[in-house]
Amino acid sequence: MHRLENNEGGISELRKPMQSLLVKIEELGLDPEQTRFDPAWIDAVKQLKP
Repeated sequence: MHRLENNEGGISELRKPMQSLLVKIEELGLDPEQTRFDPAWIDAVKQLKP
């Protein structure tokens, strides 16, 4: 969307939240490049304390 509107600055605004999410994913020991989803993971996540 940002590129369609010729707003390249918008893309850089997304990098920080994306990087923050990537760090959280890696801290949880998850592979950010995974290509499958196991429904059993939902139960495991529910057991985590916020």
